[in-house]
Order: sequence, then C-alpha cells, then structure tokens
Amino acid sequence: MRILLLAFILSPLLSIAQVVGGMNLKMEQLWEKEKYEDIAYSGEGMVDNDKYKNDPEIYLYVSMAWYEISQINDPKMMEEYPKALDYAMKWASKFDRKDKDGVMREDNVDFFTDLAKAGIIASTERMLSLGKVLPILSAT
Repeated sequence: MRILLLAFILSPLLSIAQVVGGMNLKMEQLWEKEKYEDIAYSGEGMVDNDKYKNDPEIYLYVSMAWYEISQINDPKMMEEYPKALDYAMKWASKFDRKDKDGVMREDNVDFFTDLAKAGIIASTERMLSLGKVLPILSAT
C-alpha cells in the first residue's frame, strides 16, 4: 500500500511535460505515446494547412518534440538528428510569433526555461569544442 501511495504521489514528477492548455487531441495522444518524431513531422505538415497555420499549439508541440529528440541519449538518434535542438529553437521562435496574446507561452514557461538552458549548454559546448576561450564573468 505504501508503494502504491508513493507511486501516486511521485507520478506527476516523473511524467514528461506536454503542452499546458492545449486543445489538439491528436498531438496530445502522440505525446503521451512519446512519438516525438511523429509529432515533429506531422506538425510540420499541419502548419502548411490553412486550418493550423496560425495555431500556436502546433508550433509548440513541434518545438517540444524536437527538444525531446535532442535530449535522447542514443547515438543513432544523435546521428540522425544532429540539429534537433536547433530545430526546437526555430519552432519555438515561430511559436512565439503565433502566440499573439502570450497565454500559451506563460502556461508553458517551464519548457522555455529548459529550452533556454539546453541552448546555453549547447553553445558553451560548441565554443569549447572550437577552442574558444570563454571570458570569466566577475560578480561586481
């Protein structure tokens, strides 16, 4: 009984985040199945359709899918999608232009924080791999 209770309490912490306040059932179902590649490619096709081209939720799902793909620690996936984080940033930028009132951005601020952190880490790694010296910032 204690294990069941503990699992119930911790389950929200272990679940993968998805779009908060989303209305697209198809994308939500793919997300729950962790079909990130399907979300990325389906979403990219959906925005070509007039029905979805101004729907910020689709852009957010695509960005989140590319982010999740970038975080998969599988050499095959890393080789197949070396620019997944770049795509996540690109689609987040497109999302930002479509989310006119900023409600979805505000509801999904945790994702954007994680995406920004991943971008900082990736750019730092790229700088170091190129042998660039990073300036040390002093707290003055």
